[in-house]
Amino acid sequence: MSSRPTNIPLPMNLQEIQDSIQKLLSTEAGLAKVAGRRKIIAKLAVSLNKATVETKPRLRSRKAWFSTTQGDAENAKGKIRVQLLGLDIGYLSFDTTTPPKPRYLFHPKPPIVREVFRDCPVADLRPWCWSHSKKDAARINQFLERCESKHPRAKADNEKEIQWQLADALLSDTVGPLKHLRPLTWNKLFTEIGVSVAETGEPGTGNIDLLVRRLGGAQGAGFLVFELKKPGEKGVEAALQQALRYAMALHIEANDCKESKERDLENRGNYRTVFGSRGNAKLKMGAVVVLENTETVKSKALEILAQYGGQLKGSRVDRIGMLLYGFDKKERKVTSWEWLPGWDARELPSSSSQTAGWR
Repeated sequence: MSSRPTNIPLPMNLQEIQDSIQKLLSTEAGLAKVAGRRKIIAKLAVSLNKATVETKPRLRSRKAWFSTTQGDAENAKGKIRVQLLGLDIGYLSFDTTTPPKPRYLFHPKPPIVREVFRDCPVADLRPWCWSHSKKDAARINQFLERCESKHPRAKADNEKEIQWQLADALLSDTVGPLKHLRPLTWNKLFTEIGVSVAETGEPGTGNIDLLVRRLGGAQGAGFLVFELKKPGEKGVEAALQQALRYAMALHIEANDCKESKERDLENRGNYRTVFGSRGNAKLKMGAVVVLENTETVKSKALEILAQYGGQLKGSRVDRIGMLLYGFDKKERKVTSWEWLPGWDARELPSSSSQTAGWR
């Protein structure tokens, strides 16, 4: 018999979560939200075929990350967001009007400039040349250093910072635990992707931390919804349910357009274009939780994942995984990535791990 107190309900199983998302997105509000997301994806599919970013500029700090947003990509403006330790510090634009050659301009956020440079002159609020200016380059480097050391919201354990570290590791790992996985990028820039279910589980806009593509192999290409939590977080079940809701909602958006066969293929093609995938087969979705590698998290995860694992046939997710990261609290950085044994989302579930306990 289970030792769980009878007054505490068992965790929702995958079928119950799937039924709740299906019901939610069949309501008037849910259908409107799904239709809105599909329109946005259709616009993105068109805009991403335009050459908005010819070459990504060179980083001047290893701790700065380039990313983009849905709005920037949809408008095809080529704007590049710059983030440092989870702090949005400004953006880059491509200037083709100033001789002798095109260059990137860095537009720092004025409030942050004032916070790290006391009594800053008005000239410091102008765009700085990211390239072709030694004077501006020195100022940018100084600005990045000041943000890192002095700004109270720039933190090495920020969830967004670790999210971009993971995205970078996914791009570069060809032999380790992240091989055969690639993060979604638009114009070579990291990005999040919206979905028609809010974090609370209601119709709204949720933001998937990372959408990751599984590359080829005998099982075929598919996608993984990564839900990442910052160091110290121990909520395995809440993170898993969030990832599952997002993955199921995304599956419905991409694959279940029932207006007509032609419209269904067109919609699916739009999603594949935006996700960097070819073909017209239905998109496969999985869910991955990413948490700090601690004994507490691992022991909880093994118990909780076993309750959610099981017979995947008929489910809108084809796999569940858990990725763990080591975090050096003294150095304040990620030191390693590894899968929880038996829950590597690159592989289909085995009968000994993910096939027990489904209802």
